[in-house]
Amino acid sequence: MTIKEYIEKKNRTAKLLEGKTKIETSDVIGKEITIIGYGFMEDNGKEYAVVTLKEFPDNFLFCGKVLTDEIRKLEEEFEDDLNDILASGEVRIVLNTQSSKNGRKYTSVEFLES
Repeated sequence: MTIKEYIEKKNRTAKLLEGKTKIETSDVIGKEITIIGYGFMEDNGKEYAVVTLKEFPDNFLFCGKVLTDEIRKLEEEFEDDLNDILASGEVRIVLNTQSSKNGRKYTSVEFLES
């Protein structure tokens, strides 16, 4: 990553959050949602995705590990085209609460076909 790319990435995230308030994952569990924007933020040394949703235009959502990993995969696969893909409303998902074999709760991501 070049310094220019790093600065663009940081600025994109700041613009994404501007004028919006945080929504909780629990507010969107089990609902069909459409990701229309994304960025990354650091917290306690870990990087997490933050997304904006068509259904909640005044809010942003901090992503957990599973959704952050999926956003990274989308970014790797579609590179510079990802912003246009998201803006078109093609990335629809449902977040669900699941239990691991050890009984730990986590949020799973189901991609919906257009």
